[in-house]
Amino acid sequence: MGTHMPPDRPESTVVHEGFFDEDYRARYILAVEELGHLLEEIAGERSLFAPVGDSFRRIEALESISQDGVRALFGPKKVFFPDYQEIFRFDARGRVEDALKPEKRAIFGARACDVRALGMLDRYFGEMDEPFYKTARENTLVVGLTCTESMPSCFCTQFGGLSDAGLDYDIWLTPLNDGFLAESGSEEGKRILASLSLPEADEEHLRAKEELIKRVEESMDWKPIPDELIFSSMRDGLEHPVWKEIAERCFACGKCNMICPTCHCYDVRDETDLYGNGKRVRVWDACHLFRYGLVAGDHNFRGKRLARAQYRVYDKFYYPVERYGRFACTGCGRCLDVCNADIDLRDILKRITGGTAHGE
Repeated sequence: MGTHMPPDRPESTVVHEGFFDEDYRARYILAVEELGHLLEEIAGERSLFAPVGDSFRRIEALESISQDGVRALFGPKKVFFPDYQEIFRFDARGRVEDALKPEKRAIFGARACDVRALGMLDRYFGEMDEPFYKTARENTLVVGLTCTESMPSCFCTQFGGLSDAGLDYDIWLTPLNDGFLAESGSEEGKRILASLSLPEADEEHLRAKEELIKRVEESMDWKPIPDELIFSSMRDGLEHPVWKEIAERCFACGKCNMICPTCHCYDVRDETDLYGNGKRVRVWDACHLFRYGLVAGDHNFRGKRLARAQYRVYDKFYYPVERYGRFACTGCGRCLDVCNADIDLRDILKRITGGTAHGE
């Protein structure tokens, strides 16, 4: 699972430090006590972001980094695509100041679902060659981390699981009994690991990684559905009764949009003062909200809650396949974690493909 029905479309124009190449692959063993040295090396000339509590935050002290074995509630999307971002400033004299300022950064502790989501955002923003996201990606070093346990809402095995194969990163760490298996995925990642003079990993360490991934994946309560069946069922299932049922339960609050690592809708606004000075900003938007489809003339092209609830799911499992040949869902389960109506994408996928609802 994870590679779907690729259309004949160009790849993203986004290029970043972690563009994976097998030539950059090197494997080492990093002792637990050496992790701090690795982070210090990474953060030497970069701002470091890592999980602190439920989200990725700028790190001032390494001791504040959460050591959980699972993904954070909020992924690292904000590091690349902030929920509020200034685009430029202007004044009454017509002067304009661009707000695009490159900054060297690094994220530590991104999980497979997080990095897979960034690959999807690369496609969305790369399609229009968007400068803010592109600049952030090009200047951010990515350090991934293999999960050592799963959440009840996780079903990433539908979309590639915990494997880092095919993901774009600089360094990937897998916790083992004697420390970490540290693997490089870019020239910069290889340079950083080599600078620490670490012992090389062997086949035993690689087997331990595979066994860990197998154990965690088997702990997930999910049997993958064939990709083609999901796509064809979505294509032919516009009138399926599940949509009405979901719409009746959904609060249309937009929490699932805001927590999703691949949702990318935004609005652009001008904020001004009484003297003609102001700034143009970009803020997150959500397709679940009533005002999302509101246009001139008070027309709303997606005014019905059913249409919005349905669109959100199609924008994960149908439209992205048409555009890019892959699903936009990573199976992280965050949307279920925050949903007040307990709407579970796994239930929808089972219903729409002819199976039973999750847990039945």
